[in-house]
Amino acid sequence: MGREKKKFTLYQRQMSNGKKVWYYRTYDDFGNRTNGKSTGQSSKTKAENYCLELFRNNLLIPDSSLKLSQYIEQKNFFTFGKCAYCAENGLKKTYADDCKSRLNKHIIPLLGKLKFDTLNSKRIEAWQRHLLISDDKNLSVKSVRECKSVLRIILNSARSDGFLNNDVFDRVKKLPRHNRNVRGILTEMEVRDLFDEKNYETYWKSHQYYYIASLVACFTGMRQGEILALTPEKVFPTHL
Repeated sequence: MGREKKKFTLYQRQMSNGKKVWYYRTYDDFGNRTNGKSTGQSSKTKAENYCLELFRNNLLIPDSSLKLSQYIEQKNFFTFGKCAYCAENGLKKTYADDCKSRLNKHIIPLLGKLKFDTLNSKRIEAWQRHLLISDDKNLSVKSVRECKSVLRIILNSARSDGFLNNDVFDRVKKLPRHNRNVRGILTEMEVRDLFDEKNYETYWKSHQYYYIASLVACFTGMRQGEILALTPEKVFPTHL
């Protein structure tokens, strides 16, 4: 009788940023070795504990019935300091936080309950359409494109981990090149109304700094950086 195979095996890989990370391999129900998956750990002991925790939660071998939100939680996506993807790709905390915000606002609430075996291009298109035209979202094309980038990262990872068999974005319709919303400019009457002293409390809520900075920008054409650089000795009754 042959010796029973280990539940998983560990090996190290060096990332493009020079960091060494432990990966693991396991075997499916047919005895076939699966593709390597990152533990996100540089310590072998921590990597072993990570795999044991997956095993205890029955997540060591990919399960296509797993929910997207469960996978995101399992991988700590864009939680800086815990996310393997962030560490391996050298992402900065500010970028990770932005991605985390899009994840929590626009991805998990709408797609989080879906299981991988029900996730397809039609569902992605419906989600994309909802972000663009629904009353509660109505995002710009640029914002939806940024959300799609975050989702693509997660689904590419899920595909590498064996939860998806194909690229669900392959048949998703592309977003229009330009935003459908046309932004106009304020009329003269609207500008006068905005900066009228009697409307100061209504529009500016006693934020004197914002009021003055906006007033200067409106009547001088100065840019934000130039206004922020102003000092008292550069301000005169008739000019700046």
